[in-house]
Amino acid sequence: MGNRIYTAASCTFGSYIDEAMERALRRNRFKNMEFDAGIVHYKKDERADQTIARMQSMVKDGAIVLKSNHLPWPTELNISSYEEADRAAACENTRKLILKLEELGLGSPAYTFHGGTEPTTDEERAHRLAQTRKSIAELAPFFAERNAQMNVEILPRSCGGNCVEEMQYFMDGQPDNVGIVFDVNHVMNRAEQLPEMIRTLAPRIHAFHLSDYDNVDEQHWTIPHCGTINWQAVMAAIREIKQDVYMIFETHCPQSVTWRGNTEYDGIIRMAEYSAYYLENVERFAELDRAFNDFQLPGN
Repeated sequence: MGNRIYTAASCTFGSYIDEAMERALRRNRFKNMEFDAGIVHYKKDERADQTIARMQSMVKDGAIVLKSNHLPWPTELNISSYEEADRAAACENTRKLILKLEELGLGSPAYTFHGGTEPTTDEERAHRLAQTRKSIAELAPFFAERNAQMNVEILPRSCGGNCVEEMQYFMDGQPDNVGIVFDVNHVMNRAEQLPEMIRTLAPRIHAFHLSDYDNVDEQHWTIPHCGTINWQAVMAAIREIKQDVYMIFETHCPQSVTWRGNTEYDGIIRMAEYSAYYLENVERFAELDRAFNDFQLPGN
């Protein structure tokens, strides 16, 4: 079986990296990161410049190991654009962003893509799906030249690539460096189907976005005990995957405050560490979790 490489998405800490976050990142155990590349592409302000500089410093020092870049939500990067000229431009804009990341010393061995956007109507769906598949095939050699993975994320709601069948369509005939980021928050009311979906897509899964939710719509809650996902069943399916996979925690960042020279950033990172511990030992926790329902709260 493959290795599970635990990684934290920078958005878990709030995307922007200030001095307090840098201190927290440098003094904690979590080194692997998926960086929010929207900071480079969209943000044009002092906080973005400081974030880039801090990332460059931490990567150079080895305080952070950049495992993946998460490309921003599609606008001019919309590889599913309906018009051919817009689709071709989105592919070119994608290449430019990757070259910019490399120029900054922030290139990575994997890149997370959105294969669609919303709303996508029933009338335009088939064409947009075909546009995405065409874009993937067009971009894949560019990433292969860099020995990099091009990983397409399973998306929620009406987005293109919101089900197993559409992800299989994207992957059909693509080279080996094209894969899937399986966001377990994005399957809407199908949480109980997650193990089966993971097993079906397993040969192409290169990464997971991990968080919990309410089995209605994405919430990106912290693991464990915040949502409805059966993590014992999900981890059983993940452990069957033959290739290495990135296990990327992508959860909401709570409001951070300074207290006695510390920040809640340390707590956020600590929770990510604990989430990894929980998932790797989920069978040991299962009995205790079941017993919780019969727990009598002292004094109540």
